[in-house]
Amino acid sequence: GDRTDSVRHKKTLRDAVMDHLNRQFARYQGSVEAVFDRTDGRILELVGPQYTFIVRGADAAKIGLVSMSVDVLEGGRFVQTVPLVVQVSLVRPTVIARRAINQDAEIQPADVEVTPLRYTSLLRLGLADAAQVVGQRAKRLIRAGATIEPDMLEEVPLVLRGQLVSIESVGGGIRVVTS
Repeated sequence: GDRTDSVRHKKTLRDAVMDHLNRQFARYQGSVEAVFDRTDGRILELVGPQYTFIVRGADAAKIGLVSMSVDVLEGGRFVQTVPLVVQVSLVRPTVIARRAINQDAEIQPADVEVTPLRYTSLLRLGLADAAQVVGQRAKRLIRAGATIEPDMLEEVPLVLRGQLVSIESVGGGIRVVTS
């Protein structure tokens, strides 16, 4: 949906846009980087408090090439609308494989590391916390340096196929144990 933010501080138009983008992507545990495409630098450096900026972003969950507009008000009166095309990327901590992890191996702390990666799409974000990975089992071979994604992992089963287990049932003063 359309989202509007009004900023009334000693910030530049560029700062207002960056604040808007960082609020939109705060839930992704990262920071936003933006390259302003073919925009007059003087307009980006307009500064408050005499100016108020109303930032309008078309999509609150889009990175890549994003079209936006900023209404510029001076003393509360509309001055102009500045159309912007912004190349937006998200930099966030991401768990990667420090070395190759074999299929069905339980992932150990030494197998992974967290490093900041730049994303230009939100479709395949890797996991941000090593605690989400360590102790899980690899569904398939994970190459060294690969970003670890949720669909690569599964819980380690408590009982393996063919393993003997003891089952105990207690009820009505009777205890039954069997293998």
